[in-house]
Amino acid sequence: MCRTRVTAKWAVHGLVRCLQIEARQTPGVWVSLISLGGVDTPVYTQAGTYAGRHGRPPPPVDAPEKVAKAIVRRIENPARETSVGLANGLTVLGFRLLPGVFDRIVTPLMRVGGLTRGQVDPTPGNVFAPQPPGEATHGTWGGHWGLWLAVTALVSAHGAPALGLGRPGHHHDRTRRRRGHGITAG
Repeated sequence: MCRTRVTAKWAVHGLVRCLQIEARQTPGVWVSLISLGGVDTPVYTQAGTYAGRHGRPPPPVDAPEKVAKAIVRRIENPARETSVGLANGLTVLGFRLLPGVFDRIVTPLMRVGGLTRGQVDPTPGNVFAPQPPGEATHGTWGGHWGLWLAVTALVSAHGAPALGLGRPGHHHDRTRRRRGHGITAG
């Protein structure tokens, strides 16, 4: 579900990091990384899908103008990295400091907050040709925080089983391995 987006984001992070290292040798040149959370643009409905549902920006969703202001701010006052979005910094922190927890909850959370509810027919979207009727600055996602807050409250109150991440009273034993298999899932 998130392979292509995550792969592209890590590629950009890697490229920016290399450019930052190389730019140290060039006076007056700065390279800044702007990391985005959910942004209210139509890119999600313009993209191709064969999953039966469109993607949507994970809440909370910011206006494109907020991203533009962050970019202008970094042009005027360079910094190594800037995170845009209320939840983005927390998400990155969880990814880096608690990767096991992050890996277990990201897919269920994205199913709830990162996909539209309505079914759509398979479409290549704007992959092979522009889709002018859907081109715009803003999408239709702004202000849809209610569901995200409800899911967060549910996880906080009931833990991982509320998202189907495990059964109550069931604990994974990470030290056991299946005979004949070198990989432990847990």
